Amino acid sequence: MVKKAKSTPVTPPKKRRVRQPVVKKIGASKRSLFSLRPVLPQLVAIAVCVGLYYAMIKFYLFFQWGFFIYYAIKLLIAFEILSAAKRSLTPPLVAIVLGLAVLFTNCITLNTLMDRDTAWQLCAVGLAGILIALFLELRSRKTK
Repeated sequence: MVKKAKSTPVTPPKKRRVRQPVVKKIGASKRSLFSLRPVLPQLVAIAVCVGLYYAMIKFYLFFQWGFFIYYAIKLLIAFEILSAAKRSLTPPLVAIVLGLAVLFTNCITLNTLMDRDTAWQLCAVGLAGILIALFLELRSRKTK
């Protein structure tokens, strides 16, 4: 009797994995302090609030409720700036620059786009937003 040789199963050769080129997406790996993409909804909401308020003034809509609507819009804008500060430092910086620009133009050209108290309130909200953004950034770096 002839012994049969043991046959080993034929395995296919191992495929080499081809490395795909790494493409970094801008803003995907890190959260930047000055990014605009995460705060676009807040910026749109602020623009809509300001646009509606000035349209109501121009066309005399809800004239009796203007006082209450004015303060409601101020609160909405402050809330949107502070909520955007959780994601980026840009909206609070823009609020401070805008407030200081209004204060400067009020002194130089007597422009009445915004009164002095509102400009100071905008600067204060921007400063609070900067403090929130920096606090959250330092806290996120500490936990890494």
